[in-house]
Amino acid sequence: MVDVIPRFVVTPENRTAKVGEEVTLDCEAEGDPSPTVAWERDDGQQIVFTPRIYLTGNQLHIKDAKESDSGLYICIAENAVGSAETVASVEIQSHANPPHLIIEPYDLEALQGATIELPCMGDGDPPPQVKWKKDGRTIISTDRFRIAASGSLHVTNVTTLDSGRYECSITNEFGRATGQGLLI
Repeated sequence: MVDVIPRFVVTPENRTAKVGEEVTLDCEAEGDPSPTVAWERDDGQQIVFTPRIYLTGNQLHIKDAKESDSGLYICIAENAVGSAETVASVEIQSHANPPHLIIEPYDLEALQGATIELPCMGDGDPPPQVKWKKDGRTIISTDRFRIAASGSLHVTNVTTLDSGRYECSITNEFGRATGQGLLI
């Protein structure tokens, strides 16, 4: 019987994920005697196993990923004959991008019976939700008031009762941005 140095049959792949997602690195090796598999970080940081970072067999799981989990991870297979190493990169990208307005509402004069558009366009990651208020009261889409996919508010058949301060508010889990305009 000949002893065989460890060799990898499954190597971990480089992974990119967003903050909060789960990352799994697979690593399997064979040899004779059967090798043990261990994980280390390339930056000298010890991998501390917790309910968030844990092993299942030879798989390394990182739940609820954080930016600090980014780095190179080394899978080491070792037996009495020798050892082998393989490396995978993990990049955790922050999506903490609070909303900001690209186009804000502005003051507008409208004739009775006209159709107007109050612009409101924002950006953020995750994409923000758009809400409109008139004089502090939430506007609900109706036949006359419609919030477009872009975020703009369309008002048809304008009446004197429609005059007032309109506020566009965009929100996601990282913040809020608002803009307002007056309809005269």
